[in-house]
Amino acid sequence: MKNLLNFLVFTLLLLQPSGAQQTAVPKFDIEKAKQDLKIYKEIVETAHSGIYLYTSKAEFDLLFSQAKTKVSLLNSFHEFYQLLAGLHSKINCGHSSFLASGNLFSEIKRESESKSEKAFFPFRVKFLKDTLVADQDYGLIKKGTQILSINGLTVADMTEEVFKLISSDGFNTTFKYRQMEEKFAIHFFSAFGASSRFEIAMIPYGKKIPQEAQLEGISIEEIDKVSYEAPFAVPYSLAYTDRNTALLTVNTFSTETQRGQKKFFKFLHHSFREMEEKNIQNLILDIRHNTGGDDGNDMELASYLIDTHFKENKFRKINSIEGMPPYVEYLSEFWFEMLDLNPNKRSKTKDHFKAMTEDDLEKGKDGAYYWKEKSIIHRDPAEYRFKGQAYVLIGGNVFSGGSLFSALVRDKSDAIFIGEETGGGYYRHTGTIPLIYELPHSGFLFSIFMVINEQDVTQKLLPNGSGTHPHHALYPTIQEYMAGKDVVMEKAKSLIKQRTP
Repeated sequence: MKNLLNFLVFTLLLLQPSGAQQTAVPKFDIEKAKQDLKIYKEIVETAHSGIYLYTSKAEFDLLFSQAKTKVSLLNSFHEFYQLLAGLHSKINCGHSSFLASGNLFSEIKRESESKSEKAFFPFRVKFLKDTLVADQDYGLIKKGTQILSINGLTVADMTEEVFKLISSDGFNTTFKYRQMEEKFAIHFFSAFGASSRFEIAMIPYGKKIPQEAQLEGISIEEIDKVSYEAPFAVPYSLAYTDRNTALLTVNTFSTETQRGQKKFFKFLHHSFREMEEKNIQNLILDIRHNTGGDDGNDMELASYLIDTHFKENKFRKINSIEGMPPYVEYLSEFWFEMLDLNPNKRSKTKDHFKAMTEDDLEKGKDGAYYWKEKSIIHRDPAEYRFKGQAYVLIGGNVFSGGSLFSALVRDKSDAIFIGEETGGGYYRHTGTIPLIYELPHSGFLFSIFMVINEQDVTQKLLPNGSGTHPHHALYPTIQEYMAGKDVVMEKAKSLIKQRTP
């Protein structure tokens, strides 16, 4: 759900700066910023059940105390955004994002009255592990050019600062690399501010000697041209690479409607029955673009790979339901639209929340509320469970339901995982019941998801705060990338070849 949410919000926000130029540009006010900080602090401390999973309360108390002092020294909305986004990322929850929004762009708009507003990085990039390359031709820079530095900042300098502003599950970084490349122009601006020109140190593809180039920035209206579009054309498909190997691609678990979910379940049933009828011995399952989706779809697919009864979560927990959600007056209108609620009836929001949750919850001995066992999804092995060898292709974009699926299958089957660490957590995530707030002074939007989902994994395979790790970690070289080689897919086929008598 998270990536869909961010995509929709981001799309709306990118329309704001150009449209907002018709109105007076707000001025940064320290006292109002202090009010925003206070509101933000009370919301996340009250409503985010997982706020202290990775950063202790004592650490957060210190961070908020320091932030209160720093606010008095700030001069711009941009600096204030960096302060709040940096705090938000410390929750270490990939579902909880602080969005480039509101008055973050106000200084650009003010300058645009007398100067050019071409202030953003001008071309698409791609991370190959921690190597940064151009992902498109742009003037003298050609696709495959290795970027060594931008405005004197090395790639390590850039990722260090940008990563402070991007949320991810636990201590995962693969998700941050994928998020950073997806909207590089926005993330570079968020961390380092506006720049009308970009000095780039680079090694052109096929060359060995570093070169330099200077490029003019682009305007915010042009950012969509240097951002990634949806990476897949179909949600799921089945093909065969040879008479013994099936390739099942599941790009999303989002089916949107009950009818869509039934269609997906029917597709899985027919696909795995066909594999059994064809006596398929090898299954390559590609979920590298799967950022999650609707509850139950991940579990349904997992039931075709796991040979025992299993469930979605050990527990699902929310710290409190009393008085939730807090600060309903600052819930974004987009949140009401997303849940099909009337923003003009905010006074009914708490009643709606209580009605939505109370039948499923019971109070625990620790005072928190837990989902009743009947409300947690269980599955038995599917009728046509795959009995051959499965190879699961994963990457940093695998998140939410995609990462839950990965964790369960990694824990409970002999499937071989290939690629890079998933973006979503192996042990847990906080990805249920979203809230989206808009702070009154800055206009900044942020999301939080209120519920801790402790996934039903029993093996302690990985460090706390990790995504699901592959058995075989692979990243393409620049040469492989330029040749269009899918090294992860090729590794799966190589393992199958080695296994075949």
